[in-house]
Amino acid sequence: MTDIGKYEEVPKDKIVANSWNPNVMTDKEEEKLGENIDRNGFLQTVLLYKQQDGKYMIIDGEHRWKTAKQDKLRSIVLDDTDLEQIKKKLISKGIPVNNKDDVMKALTANMNRQRGTMSPALFGEMISGMEIDDSMKGALLQMEEEELKFYQLVDEIEEE
Repeated sequence: MTDIGKYEEVPKDKIVANSWNPNVMTDKEEEKLGENIDRNGFLQTVLLYKQQDGKYMIIDGEHRWKTAKQDKLRSIVLDDTDLEQIKKKLISKGIPVNNKDDVMKALTANMNRQRGTMSPALFGEMISGMEIDDSMKGALLQMEEEELKFYQLVDEIEEE
């Protein structure tokens, strides 16, 4: 598989948060992140999706975006062609994902699980809103069935 997305310096004011980020940081953690970016520079890219309206929606890197003081952020930008390529790869592995939002949510979840702290309630809400069949969510999110059930249960409790 070839590289997905392209590197761009994206103006900070053209970047918008997604509506499903399950990653949480305390004010102190965000402050430390901002200090680290100020001291060492912007060392990690932000993963973005270029929307039809010309804005760039964050898939990964919301806290870096919020705390960075730079006018432009080093980013990897995905477009519909990139998401289609990812979707085809997932389908070839037996994961029948049908829409780009589920692909982006899976990218968000997998990256947040590698670093950061996820709010169980926000993560449960995000996965409950995915259109992919429940039997395939674990494969898409790279989660064991018990872990997936835990987050779904948290979402059910939050809704009561």
